[in-house]
Amino acid sequence: MSNKRSWRFLLLLCVVSITWFLGPTVLVKAEPPEESWNFQSLGSVDTADDGTSAKSRGYSKIAPWPNTENTFFNTGCYESGINAGNVGCFRVIDMADPQNPKHIATVEVFDPVKSPRPPAPNDPYWVGEDDHNVWTNDKFNNLPFSTECGDWKVDSSGNHIGPGWHDTRGEATCWDKGWITRTHFTAGASGYFQKLDCGPGCGLNKKSSIYWVNSQRQGDAPAKRLGYTGVAFYDMKDPLHPELLSRIDMEVGRSANGTYTSAGGVHHGFFDGRYAYLGAGENGYIGDHLVIVDAKDPKHPKIVGRWWVPGQKTPEEDNIRNSTAIDSRTGLMKGWIPGPGFAPVTTDRSGLLTKDVSFHYIDLSRVHGKDIAFIAWHGAGLVILDLTDKSHPKFLSRFGYLTPAFQANDTLPGAKADHDKCVEINGPDTACGNAHSGKLVPGTNILWLTDEYFALPYGHLRLFDISDLKKPKLLSHFYFEDYMLNQPPAYYPKRTASTHLGNTWGKNLLFLAWYGLGVKAINISNPKKPYLVGSYSYSIKDGKGGQATYDIIFDPKGNLCVTDSSDGVRILRYTGPGSPPK
Repeated sequence: MSNKRSWRFLLLLCVVSITWFLGPTVLVKAEPPEESWNFQSLGSVDTADDGTSAKSRGYSKIAPWPNTENTFFNTGCYESGINAGNVGCFRVIDMADPQNPKHIATVEVFDPVKSPRPPAPNDPYWVGEDDHNVWTNDKFNNLPFSTECGDWKVDSSGNHIGPGWHDTRGEATCWDKGWITRTHFTAGASGYFQKLDCGPGCGLNKKSSIYWVNSQRQGDAPAKRLGYTGVAFYDMKDPLHPELLSRIDMEVGRSANGTYTSAGGVHHGFFDGRYAYLGAGENGYIGDHLVIVDAKDPKHPKIVGRWWVPGQKTPEEDNIRNSTAIDSRTGLMKGWIPGPGFAPVTTDRSGLLTKDVSFHYIDLSRVHGKDIAFIAWHGAGLVILDLTDKSHPKFLSRFGYLTPAFQANDTLPGAKADHDKCVEINGPDTACGNAHSGKLVPGTNILWLTDEYFALPYGHLRLFDISDLKKPKLLSHFYFEDYMLNQPPAYYPKRTASTHLGNTWGKNLLFLAWYGLGVKAINISNPKKPYLVGSYSYSIKDGKGGQATYDIIFDPKGNLCVTDSSDGVRILRYTGPGSPPK
C-alpha cells in the first residue's frame, strides 16, 4: 500500500472511530468524484464511458431479483417523453457476467409500429410550423385518444407516407397515451413474499415471472393531454420478450375547459405476487393515496381496497382538512392546506400547516403473521397500516415529524443544526424534509426512512424502532453536515445531496443511493449510532459531470447493481467490514 493510500486509510479509520463516540450524526465530507472507499467497480452498461453521451441511458428504480436461477433484472427508464432519446419504457439487464452486464431488452409504453413516437421539435417535420413544441402545437390539439391509434397516415401496404420524421411518417390522426406516460418503476414479488405461493406471480416454487410496471404522467405534459394512469402487468418468463398481459388505469377527472385532473397516475408501489399496493392519483382525491389491486388473474386485475389520510378525499376538507382540532389517534392536527411537493412545511395564521400530503413509497412486510405496510407519505411523514384484510386497511400509527413544532423540539444529535438551517432559509414556523422511502430491516424491528429534499438542508436518513407498531420511535439521524447544511444546489452538476433508495445486506449494512454523493455504505448494527463504512463516487463522462445515483439492489452473488438516472447501471462489489462472501 502506498504512503498516500496508507495515510488516507488511517484518516478514514479515525473518522469512523470518532463518529462512534460523537453520536448518530456523522460529520464527514463527501468524497470527490471517482473516489472509492471499500468498493470495487466490476462493470457497467449504458454509461457514457467513451466521453460522449451517445451510449448513456437514464435508469431508475430496480425490480427485486426474480430468483437465484435467473441472471436478469429489470429497471425503469428514468427519462421519458417524446424525443428520440427519451422513451417511456423499462429495460432488462442480463447479469450473467457482472463484469460485462448486457442490456438485452427495452419495452416501450406505446407500440412503436402502430403508434410510433411523434417527431422531435428539431425534426424536419416541423419546418414551416410556428410552434415547434409537440405538446402545444395545434396539429396535435383535440386529437382523439386511442390505445393503438395508427397515428400516422399509411399506404395500402401499411407503410407510413407523407413528409415527416425521416420521411417515414405522415400526419397525426390521433393521440397515443403512451407518448406522455413515464414508466420508471417495476416490481415483482418482493422480500418475504417472494418465497410464498400466493398467486400466479408469487413464489420461487412457481418460478415467479409476473411483474407490474408503473404508468405516470410525464412531468411537463400539458393539462389537456392524457397518458396512462395506472399499472401494466407483464409476464417476464422470456426476459428478451416481456409479454404485456393487461393494464388497469385510475379514474381521472376533466374540467369544462378540457383540462384533465387527478391524472398523475401511479408513481410507486409494492407487489406481493398477487396484490399490487399502489400510490395512485384518482378523481375525487387530493394527492396520491393507497389503491390495492388484485391481480390473481393478471389479465383481468381489479381494485379491491383503498386508504387515504383523512382530508385527502373530497369533500372531507369541509370537516377534516380545515379543522385545527387534534386527532386523538395521532396527536397531530387534523387539518392541513395542500402545498407543492418538496417545499418547506409552513404554518398559516389559522394554525394549519401547508404541506404536500401524498403517498410516495410503500414497503410491505410480514410482522407477527400480518401484512404490515410502512409508507412514506410525503408531508404526512411515516404511516403504518395493517393490510391483512385488503378490502379494509387498518390504520395503526402515523409519525408526523414534518411539523415545525416537532423539528424545533427534536433533541437527537444533528436535529437542531438541521432545523436551524431550515428556519434560517425559510423563516420561523417552518419544517424541512419530504418522506420519500423506507424499508424494514429483515429480521429486526428497525425501519430506515429517507427524506428526499432538494434544497438546504438536504434530505437525509432516519432510523426508527417499530417494535410497537402503534408507537414508532425515532432513534437517530444520519447525514453529511457540510453538504446537508452548506452546499447550494448549484454545487452539484446533476443532483443534490439527498437520500433516495437502497437496500440492506443482512441486519447490519445499509446501502443507499445518495444522488449527488453517490453510493453510501452505512453500518446500522447500533441504530442509535449509525456510521459510514464505505463510499463510491463517480463523474459522468458526458461533458456534464456529476452523478445521479438512484437505486441499489443485490444480485444472488452479493454484487451491487446501481442505477443512475442519467447514466446507466454500474456493478460494484462492497469490500469493507461485513462484505458478502465471494
